[in-house]
This record gives sequence, C-alpha cells and structure tokens, in this order.
Amino acid sequence: MLFNLFSITHCNIAQFRQYAKMSNIKFNSSTNGQYKSLSTLLVSYAKDRKEPLKLCKPQVPTHLSPWFITGLTDAEGCFDFSISNSKTINTGFSVKPRFRITAHKRDIILLYMVKEYFNCGNISKIDVKDCLDYTVSDQNSIFNIIIPFFTNYPLRGTKHLDYLDWLKGLEIIKNKGHLTLEGLNEIKFIKANSNTERLFNNNINLHCNPNTPGYIPLDPNYISGFLTGDGYLSLITKIDSPSFGRIKIGFTQHQDNYLLLQSIKDFFNVSNLVISKVNDKAISLNCGSEDTIYNILLPFFEKYPIYGIKAITLIKLLKIRDLILSLRGSRKTTKWTPELKSQIISIWNDTSIQLKADATV
Repeated sequence: MLFNLFSITHCNIAQFRQYAKMSNIKFNSSTNGQYKSLSTLLVSYAKDRKEPLKLCKPQVPTHLSPWFITGLTDAEGCFDFSISNSKTINTGFSVKPRFRITAHKRDIILLYMVKEYFNCGNISKIDVKDCLDYTVSDQNSIFNIIIPFFTNYPLRGTKHLDYLDWLKGLEIIKNKGHLTLEGLNEIKFIKANSNTERLFNNNINLHCNPNTPGYIPLDPNYISGFLTGDGYLSLITKIDSPSFGRIKIGFTQHQDNYLLLQSIKDFFNVSNLVISKVNDKAISLNCGSEDTIYNILLPFFEKYPIYGIKAITLIKLLKIRDLILSLRGSRKTTKWTPELKSQIISIWNDTSIQLKADATV
C-alpha cells in the first residue's frame, strides 16, 4: 500500500510525527511541487491551521460510488492541457493532457479516496490559496483508466462538453498531431474555449435526456458527489434573526447548468425545491420548506453519504433537526427559547465531531 488515510482533528501533533516516522509512509518521490510523503503534507496543514492532528486507524475505502466521483468531477473537476516551452520539440512546445479535481486542503482525505479509487495520479499544492489538486497526467492512466471511467459513468453538466472537446485533443495527441504546428494550434483552440471560457450552446447531453434511447437515469450518489463539491449546507445562527435555526441546503451554479439543476429538482419531485436567479450569470436550486429539508433532503444525504468536511456539517444538522423535533413534540411550530438556541449554537460549534479515515463521520 502506498499510503494511509488519517482524519484531521484534534490531538497532539507530536503523536502524529512519531507515528509517521515509524510508519515510513510513502507517497510520491517527485519534488516538483509535490509532497514526498503524506506526513509532510498533513504536518504542513497543521502548521498552517495552527491546530493539531489526531490519527485514525489507517484503512483503504472500498465503498466510494463511481457516480459520486462523477458528481464531484462535475462540480470541481477539470479536463485540460498543460502547454509549456520545450527546446527538444520542433514546435517549441510540450503538450500534456490533465484530469484534475480541486479541493480545499481540509478535504485532503477526500482527494486520497479518489486517488485510491483510480489507483493513479498525484496530489499537489496549487496557486489557489489553501487548495490542492488531484491530477492524472500520464497518458497510460488517462487512456486506460480515466476515459473508460467517464465512458461508463458520464458527466451530466456543462463539464461533459469540456470532456468531449478534451477527447478531441487526446485523439490529436494519440496520433502525434500535437508535434505539428497545426495539431498544436487545434489543442490551443480547444484549451482556450473550454472550462470557464466555454460558450454554451444549450444542447442537453443526450444521455441526460429521458426522451432518448441512450438515457441514463440520475443516480442518487451523483447528487451526493455534486453536493460535496459544489453544494452548500448551512444554518442561520444569528440569535435575533427571525430565521434562526433555519437549515439551508442547495446548489449555486452558472446559468448554463440550468438543465442539470432541473434534473436534480425532478429527481426529488417536490414543488418547494425551486430554481431561482442569483445574478446575471448564476442560478440556485434551494428549498424553503422545513418539512422537505427535515424529511426528504437530510435523510437522502444520510442514506447516500457525502464525504469530507461537509459530512461534519451534515451530522450537526441532523442533530439539530432531531433536537428541534424532540422539543416540539406534537406542536407544529418551534418555541425558540433561549435554552434551545443555546443548545443549537453548542451543536453547531462542536469541534469534537471527527472525520473517520474514510472521510465520513
């Protein structure tokens, strides 16, 4: 086994250093901006956060759904090409394909789960503050692992269009076309018009259209992966707010992903799950119904788990829901006493809830 997984919680950092030294944990031999060991990365994390680490029993997760990874990729993934100067190639440029998933360094365990699932790639720091990338860039892994995966578990949002263009660039590379100026320029064009630079054409992906023969129904684990990457779980905690204790669950997306949010809305099939405009470019899918949040959305994400730091938020919201319902009894409304508000704040600020080694709670 190349690495072990740890939870990032509270403990004596000396314990972690001693364990890492004794375990001789191997991660990556590269020195090009990547950590030689998982211990180096986690100790660095602890220094940045000025908080200690607690070890969990190392284990390899075996239950991560492939559809969860697809949802996470639609939220935080990227398919692109690295183009750099080269003195050994006639065009003057080296071209490397890349598949990446970006996450906050608090979710390092989640990235390791994805790395373990694919059994390839590396995790490294990036220029974005407090963020890490899981990256696959070697062609063997891309052609034999990444492409077959997304063929079997295809993306559903606008990211799928980026992926299809990425495949066109990969075909150029496969045929050595990137070693010519014409092929290089084609890849540069693809790179310049993908991801945040894409002009969306409003064509629904055929496998997402229930009226086509190749339709693939939305898998619930996809929704959990998408929420883990790009959704929100929150609680209004301002004591004097009339909305105190209100739980909010939803997604905010670029308006081009309207059809994706619509498919999630259709999946739950509840009228009070609403798509609304945030600004000129953004839309959101959210719910204003306490009943729907308590009895449909929270139980859904309990059954189809989210992973990483948001798993801690979920468990807190579940505890708060149960507390409110237990005190409400047969009443239809909640009596927001100072004692109840204090209990809710205490749960929300609880730092003892820990991630297990598989990034769940």
